[in-house]
Amino acid sequence: MRKLKDFIGEVPNVAITSDIHYAIILACKTVFPNSFHGFCCRHLMMNCGMQSERYKVLYWSTCKAYTKQEFDRLMSDIQIVRPDAHHKLVEDGIKKWSRAKCLANRYNYMTSNSAELVNALTKEVRKIPITALMDWYRDLLRKWYYERREKHKDSQDEELTPWASAKIRYKMLKSSNWIVNGVVRWQLSGLPCGHVCAITRVKALTNVNNLAKPWFLNSTIKATYEGIVYPIKDIPTWQTPNDLQVVLPHVMGNKLPSRPKNKDRIRSQREGPILTRCGKCGAMGHNRTTCNVPLPSVQEANHEVYQQGMYELQHISNNMEDMYHLQHENTPTDFIYEQNPESSNMAMFGNFSQCLTPNNFLK
Repeated sequence: MRKLKDFIGEVPNVAITSDIHYAIILACKTVFPNSFHGFCCRHLMMNCGMQSERYKVLYWSTCKAYTKQEFDRLMSDIQIVRPDAHHKLVEDGIKKWSRAKCLANRYNYMTSNSAELVNALTKEVRKIPITALMDWYRDLLRKWYYERREKHKDSQDEELTPWASAKIRYKMLKSSNWIVNGVVRWQLSGLPCGHVCAITRVKALTNVNNLAKPWFLNSTIKATYEGIVYPIKDIPTWQTPNDLQVVLPHVMGNKLPSRPKNKDRIRSQREGPILTRCGKCGAMGHNRTTCNVPLPSVQEANHEVYQQGMYELQHISNNMEDMYHLQHENTPTDFIYEQNPESSNMAMFGNFSQCLTPNNFLK
């Protein structure tokens, strides 16, 4: 991180978004003490176990809430349904991941997906030697810079980028019948929200692009990619000092007989493992392929079916007896004398109980 500071210098209003790792937290406090360090909401969701479809919508609505009143209401809902997750969210620091209670401007970046996308690109090449990996990174950056320079070279500097212009057009159409109750989203995201578009429509202003922040202009994106990444020259043309220490490569012995390491991403420090449930025995921690629980015998299985059938029969019998007594209380005596319950309902129970005898199951 010191190399990054040597390259960009002391930039005001810097925002850093990363996962919850103690080494990154310490480095940000040491190298960039005046910057804002926020936590990635995606990693925080995995750490709190809120990735299921049942809690995911509630979690992201809480993270992306714009007002403190809405945030407090959603946090109360999380405390009701998941008290353990609520405790972790409060312990990690609400100001580090909440949009509504953030102390600085995090430029509407709630995750570290930009870095994760680069990691995903290196999934197949991260095992190559470090020199070849650096050449691959250089070629990738050179391609990205060239494509973006060519894409925006003819655009007007004072206009917004196509992405920002499309966002504002969508908000203008969406806010055609809105009632204005605040402009908090405009202050946090940098783009005019639907309420600002509604106000400008009342004021007879047709263009709200000039109300966007400067970092959405074409001039900003042009300045971002104006640098040229030059290719590395051939090795014989390198100028190397004569007093460099020769470092020999590590001696690689015979490969140990073990399962090779997968190429998945490295989990966050506080991210717990994903537990699997066995489809055969129902226990946690293994699957049906590695399950060593013996299957029940035919007699044990039939006995379990018999016990379940007798339990259901008793439950039905109790319900029918309650219905009979209720009918006995509300029906005249002469009608009860003519209706014999043993010849109707009780006879049905007797026939059903004969079908559930152990001899029928244990043949």
